[in-house]
Amino acid sequence: MKTFDSKKASERVVTEKSIEQAAVRYAKRLGFFTAKVAFTGHRGAHDRIFIKNRRVFFIEFKKLGEPASSAQIRFSKKMRGVKVDTYVCDDLLDAKSILFGRA
Repeated sequence: MKTFDSKKASERVVTEKSIEQAAVRYAKRLGFFTAKVAFTGHRGAHDRIFIKNRRVFFIEFKKLGEPASSAQIRFSKKMRGVKVDTYVCDDLLDAKSILFGRA
């Protein structure tokens, strides 16, 4: 019989990639189109674009506890200036909450 080892669980590293991959799987189940984004000449562009029902937003995924860079903050301000929402997520539950709320 396996038992829960809280010490082992707390040492688990939650990477940006693992959060992003799980969020993308969830978004696709909700019917979102999503794509990895790379803007030439725009440092700080967020990781992914999500689209559903003519609603567009970006999510920047971070490792647990990691803040957005100054370039990413500038990108968010530019997008908000043209009425496009942006989010920074370092937790899968936050990402799922955003996606569910926009589905």
